[in-house]
Amino acid sequence: MTCNCVGVHCLGPAGHGTTVSQGAYMRRRLLTILVLAAVARAQEQVPGIPETQPVEPDTTVANQSTIEIFPQYLTLRRGTEEKVVVVSDLNPKSQSSIDTYWVAPSPNNGTLAATELTIHPAEGLTIRAIEYPKSRKRSLAPGAEPIRVLGPGFIELHFKLKADRGVALGDHLVTGKVRFQRITKVGNSPPLEQEFSIPIRVVDASVKPKSNSLYREEIPLVEKIGVVMLVILCPFLLPDC
Repeated sequence: MTCNCVGVHCLGPAGHGTTVSQGAYMRRRLLTILVLAAVARAQEQVPGIPETQPVEPDTTVANQSTIEIFPQYLTLRRGTEEKVVVVSDLNPKSQSSIDTYWVAPSPNNGTLAATELTIHPAEGLTIRAIEYPKSRKRSLAPGAEPIRVLGPGFIELHFKLKADRGVALGDHLVTGKVRFQRITKVGNSPPLEQEFSIPIRVVDASVKPKSNSLYREEIPLVEKIGVVMLVILCPFLLPDC
């Protein structure tokens, strides 16, 4: 037997007429809107990172890789802090089929050069809460001991930049570098470095901050769970006619 619904009325099986209450219909509409809004928000916040582009091992300098910096705001107010993400790609122009990893910060990786972010803030600015991606164990050769790696391809490094209440207004320059070593199943590079600089404009605390549209941030875990739960519960909260 089939059910044919039109608007908020249900003809029901075998021609027996039943009526779905206006309240139930509105609840279904509201839940559908909430699910769509949650999914749309999640898609907006997914970092717009290019697909992984693995490279073959080499012994050239680090300028074959790329590094991009994305502050959370276009200006930094006195007495506040903002998030900054450093996006580094080992070799975005390569079309090699060999996955290239970063060595994770781990005491168990022997003499391999661990990935390390170093930042030198200008006077009156403070760096804190440096975060590396979650590492995982990989055995890159038959019979080889597994090591902790990041990647493959690109990684994101996050930190927070704080402006002291008495910092001078105007332009400042934050410099830094990423120390790393390419590692693949067919060989490794020597330790390499990527240098970068971040121009920061400090404004008065009374100035309204303007968000940087290019800033990339991962979806908070609580929002990920919320989206998943809405999708799972949707069939139970939206019963069939």
